[in-house]
Amino acid sequence: MAVQEAYDEGLHVACAELKVEEHLDELTGIDLEVERLRVEGELERAGLVLRNAGAEQR
Repeated sequence: MAVQEAYDEGLHVACAELKVEEHLDELTGIDLEVERLRVEGELERAGLVLRNAGAEQR
């Protein structure tokens, strides 16, 4: 749970910096999971690299 909270905090910071709207604090359960995916997509469209392609090959 602590890791997920830290990840969400990172998403909050990235969204604030890149002016991406997010509602992570307002949701729970599956709705929160869907919002994380939406936010990740928006951040990637804004130019943020969230995943390292080399790390996925390990």
